[in-house]
Amino acid sequence: MAATLAAFAVTAWVAGTVVLPHLVSDHTDRWGIAAACGVAVATAAAAWGCWYATRPAEGTPGHSLAGSGASAAGPRSISVTGDLDGIASTGDNAVNMQVRERKE
Repeated sequence: MAATLAAFAVTAWVAGTVVLPHLVSDHTDRWGIAAACGVAVATAAAAWGCWYATRPAEGTPGHSLAGSGASAAGPRSISVTGDLDGIASTGDNAVNMQVRERKE
């Protein structure tokens, strides 16, 4: 939200004080156009932020890992390449148990 507000404020200020005074003489019209420019840039910033926040993370379904050598058999299955240092569970009724090695 702060980035969207900053995008609006900076764009409106630059348009209203630097660019538009040479093109539009009326003060009211100039700031109306500057505000519209600010809204357009803020909308683009908000759309990019939404895309960035909701994009698939690396390694999740929907993100391509070309050449990883891992393939899962079904929609709720997992595939691990290398060592798994944690818990991996699938299904609605998965029960996770952690058993520690005895140190003798």
